[in-house]
Amino acid sequence: MTCPQCAFPLTPPPRTTSTRQREEGKAIAEVGYLEPRGFWETWLFLWLYFGLVFALMFPGVSTVILGKANLELISFLSIIGLVTGVVTASMLASQMKGIKIAVPIGDKNTFVTKLTVAMGELRFRLKSRQDDYLVFEPPTISLKILPFSPARIFEVIVILDTDSATILGPRTPVNRLQSRLV
Repeated sequence: MTCPQCAFPLTPPPRTTSTRQREEGKAIAEVGYLEPRGFWETWLFLWLYFGLVFALMFPGVSTVILGKANLELISFLSIIGLVTGVVTASMLASQMKGIKIAVPIGDKNTFVTKLTVAMGELRFRLKSRQDDYLVFEPPTISLKILPFSPARIFEVIVILDTDSATILGPRTPVNRLQSRLV
């Protein structure tokens, strides 16, 4: 790139990023976000997931049971399935809305061991560990059978710092984890 007036080559100043910023960039690339999801984002994802599952499942099961396809019944059950998705998403979204907490830590290795044991008690397993970033995934494999699975919104992410750990994830598992760590 050159200056339009004098044709002098222009080079952008070098980017100065700390090690912490580079590590956060890696974590963002791996987990996709560092801020918890809000209620409506969680609700919308759950509604899309459960609404589509129920909208397809209800007519499919009725067709198998009745042995024939009735268009009126299929469309009625599809609408019931979408409404059931709304109800299910409304009940789960408040519990699965993302939160972000900070927990004081002493020794990192001791904390990671205690954290791994506590997450194991909650039936979460360590999905990945990259330096000071740990990602725990939910216990059920049934959430992973569809191409767009809600399992990702149930992940718990832990970012270790020198004297504290930031924990991001769904409200219920994070609160249970916090009570086990304190």
